[in-house]
Amino acid sequence: MGIKIVDVQEGSAMAARLALEKKLIPFIGSGFTAYCKSRQGYCPTVEQLKEISRNLLIKFNDYLLEDINEIKTHPIRTFFDIAPRSDVKTFFLDYFTEIELEQYKMDFLNVIDWPRVYTFNIDNAIETHGNFQALLPYTNYKDYVISRRPVYKLYGDAYSEAVFDDCEGVSFRNGYVKNLTAKKNADFVESIGNDFASNNIIYVGTRITQKHIRDIYQKSKPVQSLQRIIVLDTVPTPEEEEGLLVAGVNLIILVKEYKPFYTTFVDCYRKMAANRNSSESA
Repeated sequence: MGIKIVDVQEGSAMAARLALEKKLIPFIGSGFTAYCKSRQGYCPTVEQLKEISRNLLIKFNDYLLEDINEIKTHPIRTFFDIAPRSDVKTFFLDYFTEIELEQYKMDFLNVIDWPRVYTFNIDNAIETHGNFQALLPYTNYKDYVISRRPVYKLYGDAYSEAVFDDCEGVSFRNGYVKNLTAKKNADFVESIGNDFASNNIIYVGTRITQKHIRDIYQKSKPVQSLQRIIVLDTVPTPEEEEGLLVAGVNLIILVKEYKPFYTTFVDCYRKMAANRNSSESA
């Protein structure tokens, strides 16, 4: 059985209804902040991040001559392995802090009353543009005093990595799978598994290629009637669809451009909330 595909209007209305009932949890990927202005440039995509890392590694000529193949294959990890601490700090601050979000993305974060948010992003756009408190890996978040809506930063936080020398959080160093499967991160994995098992999910800005996320889903014993929605701008190939099915995705909102999804979704939510409020006050 394939994945159902719907247009922006139908999909946004369905997602808005679930969000209004506080039964929808978002997972936000790099597409959400890609190309947004940052402190010294723009927030890069993964491919752009690899290219930036390669260019930075040109500074280390001796290493480049010794192992050019390693740089071509793993430029990001190689940069963190050999770059001075000051270069790494500048890298994080320049590309992943002081992010400027468009208004429609801020509306997505703030108009919708999300119970919590998960993000694969290491930039600080969500917590600096909304009423969110960042929960980082390698921290017992159950000991936190949580005064705002939590955003689980699954791959760590660039600002913390730059500012605090003892921060373990950014997964570029150790690998995403190692980070999420570490004993210290059991709380993160448990929270993701619980939401996979009992809540509707919407993925934005990501194509869910992360095998470790799929594995957590498979172990979560999810209720099959729940919606697991992804917003895409292309119909997935058979291979991509197989991967989405493994991640539990059962609905694709197909868009030509992503902005109309955000605006339509928020508009639907506002109208439904207004109708509910008027009915309750009648």
